Amino acid sequence: MTRTIRALASIGVVLLFTIACQARQKTADSSAMSSQLQYTRHCVESGRTIDSAFAVEQARKAIAQDGFTFSPRFVQPVRDQGIELGLLISLALVEPRNTVGGGGLVWVDVETGCATVLRRYE
Repeated sequence: MTRTIRALASIGVVLLFTIACQARQKTADSSAMSSQLQYTRHCVESGRTIDSAFAVEQARKAIAQDGFTFSPRFVQPVRDQGIELGLLISLALVEPRNTVGGGGLVWVDVETGCATVLRRYE
């Protein structure tokens, strides 16, 4: 189970970096973009620090389902050159008991506080 989670975490990180690199390349290729105001979605008020407790709550909201309770299996900070980019969070189903599957892998960006569901466990 731990190997599977680590493998999923690695795949998620690679996927996120690939998307980020493609987005940066498109921005760099467009000189007109630099003169325009760019909109970035933020899920928290400006100046709020994104800690692991807040990130777990954002992840729970992202995969929320009525009648189900999720608990974090792991919270993995992702850094690039010492700068924290976000947290990779695996949530597992706690309630109702005796239910197979449930939960998921969620990315929470530390700059915006926004959660993105990378995978749902079924």
